[in-house]
Amino acid sequence: MEAVEKAARLLPDVVVLDVGMPILNGIEAARRIRGSCPESRIIFLTQEHDPDVRREALDAGAAEYLLKAEAFEVRATLDRVMRERRQIQQPESPLRERLTLFLGR
Repeated sequence: MEAVEKAARLLPDVVVLDVGMPILNGIEAARRIRGSCPESRIIFLTQEHDPDVRREALDAGAAEYLLKAEAFEVRATLDRVMRERRQIQQPESPLRERLTLFLGR
């Protein structure tokens, strides 16, 4: 729930969530964040290997779904997601350059 509230307040460029979060699971949090912050890109970083859960996360609006075992790919994924976002949001404003990460636990 905290990630949803912070996203609504901060309007981050990127939100990083885990599927398994207390109180509100990451997939439902992603749905709510997409509703209140449609421009924010959501990345899941999780241990959940189930392809059905992956599909549900992507259907909820996630731009990417990474396994924690692939954490070395996080930087490249963040760079790519931000490049894609910039292409959608031309022209850039300096404020939109900020990168805010939420690690759901």
